[in-house]
Amino acid sequence: MKEIIANFTYDTFLQLVIIILGTIVIAQVVTFLLAFIGKRIVKKTQTDVDDIIIDSFRGPIFYTIVLTGIYTALRILFFGDVVKNVTLPFFQTTLIILWSIFLVKLIKVLFEYFSTTHKVKFVTVHTLPLFLNMSFVIIWVMSVYVMFNVWGINMAAWLASAGVMGIAIGFAAKDTLANLISGVFILTDAPYKIGDWIVLDSGERGKVTDIGIRTTRMKNTDDMEVTVPNAIIGNATLTNESGGDTGEEYRVKIPFGVAYGSDIDEVERLVIEIASENENVLKNPTPRARFRMFGASSLDYELLVWVESSAKKGVTTHQLNRAIYKTFNDKNIEIPFAKQDLYIKELPQDKNI
Repeated sequence: MKEIIANFTYDTFLQLVIIILGTIVIAQVVTFLLAFIGKRIVKKTQTDVDDIIIDSFRGPIFYTIVLTGIYTALRILFFGDVVKNVTLPFFQTTLIILWSIFLVKLIKVLFEYFSTTHKVKFVTVHTLPLFLNMSFVIIWVMSVYVMFNVWGINMAAWLASAGVMGIAIGFAAKDTLANLISGVFILTDAPYKIGDWIVLDSGERGKVTDIGIRTTRMKNTDDMEVTVPNAIIGNATLTNESGGDTGEEYRVKIPFGVAYGSDIDEVERLVIEIASENENVLKNPTPRARFRMFGASSLDYELLVWVESSAKKGVTTHQLNRAIYKTFNDKNIEIPFAKQDLYIKELPQDKNI
């Protein structure tokens, strides 16, 4: 440091200022040319994401050129090795932080673009926070590792300690880790999304209200929120009532029976008419009545209708059951119920009589 001060004169200071100003001018020209050429290349594209990426490059490139010029000037003017040993780690650390911030912003722009255009299947609006957080952690962990090497800090001992701690934490929180890993797979595979109606193995049915890293929350038909660990969902077979090629449309089945001897043509006409008059039932696909089997005491039917979404399954089932019952009563169509006849073969004999 004393050698640097001893060699510092007015002429040296003037040269340093000239080099810095010249470097700034060069950086401005280079970034302008790169932006100009880049925008001419991507001008024909229909998206703005490439323009955003090109603009975001200008800052890191500009400051990289300026910092490189300042560092080079200091080495030339102050006889290199002294300045190198003192200032090089500072410049390198600054550049690492600068480019790390740029990478975080760049990945955010790309993931947001993919989530809205659906060009990458597993990147959606719901999985976007997961990928942003993962990329943020990976970039900064790598940046810290590189900065430690720049400053000559040995990472081996730190990594060994982290490995031992990781094993201990893994055994202590294996259930939590299982939920976290399952949450990552759920967000990636997207077997359901927020707003879908799902049915669990246990028969619990509800609307998904939140998909977290550890748990999934849904509101069941009793308007109560149910929290299910992701590890349970990840290992279970569930039915997504809002999935499939039909989108949100959902088929509702109404089983019913009529007595033997009923006019089945009249029965089918009435239930189709009832379904067609219901405001929740879609006109296309059209309602259908299907004669399923000859039951023990009834002719077993199913009325098949479609509704806008699985959320309307309950109220539509209620309305159609009421309408069928009332219509059959009015038309004197018998809805049979199970009956048992008891035959007494022999009455007990009272010896005292």
